[in-house]
Amino acid sequence: MQNEELRSGRAQLEEAHARYFRHFDQAPVGFLRVSKDALIRETNVLGACMLGLSRADLARAPRPLLLHVGPSSHAACVDHLAAAFASGEIEECELELRRRVGDEIAVRLQSVRHAGSESDELLVAVIDCSKQRRRERGLAEEKAVVEDSSRRTCAFLLRSRMSCASR
Repeated sequence: MQNEELRSGRAQLEEAHARYFRHFDQAPVGFLRVSKDALIRETNVLGACMLGLSRADLARAPRPLLLHVGPSSHAACVDHLAAAFASGEIEECELELRRRVGDEIAVRLQSVRHAGSESDELLVAVIDCSKQRRRERGLAEEKAVVEDSSRRTCAFLLRSRMSCASR
């Protein structure tokens, strides 16, 4: 009877473990585990894809997070990591993430210190903001076109009014 309880408990534990990894691996955001020295220790499937890496690459050797941050975002990333380690609260920042192939994507990082681990590390959610940024740029371009059209219309109406007034 005791062996049966042990087998049942082990099966439940293995199922919970498998469920946890399915949630982690198939999450709709990238997750990274980042060490105090800014090395990426672990990532889920989407996180690896956003970095342009395979998880096997990271298993062989942790990679510095800053290798994957666009040059214009280095300072923001360093400040973000320092703030997240110092505060223990969720810290957010937006930056450009560089993939291995060289293209950059806009992302928002949400990081918090993982106090329960043996080593001091951050748990980092990486949310792709590229589509939102493209929409914002498109709206800004449309707004500029509308404003230009409005200015031209006003100028035309003003000239027409002045022309009528001078007759």
